Amino acid sequence: MAAISRRSSTAAAARSVVQALTYRALVERSGCGVPATAPGEDLCPTCLGWPLCRTCPGPTRKRAHPDGDGRCTTYASA
Repeated sequence: MAAISRRSSTAAAARSVVQALTYRALVERSGCGVPATAPGEDLCPTCLGWPLCRTCPGPTRKRAHPDGDGRCTTYASA
């Protein structure tokens, strides 16, 4: 367990001041337990009913913005 703490402290110490100030720990949403919300939204992509990414391999496909081209942000930026 000490090794985990040491790694965590090392990672935190390696961040720049800007990174440290903008870092936010993700908390689980009370409704579904997902640790994030969709960009600019109050709910996660699943709760918003966004379609699955047509490019992501299964079984854990991400969600794509409904106004996009059917790809999640990972594949749309690649």
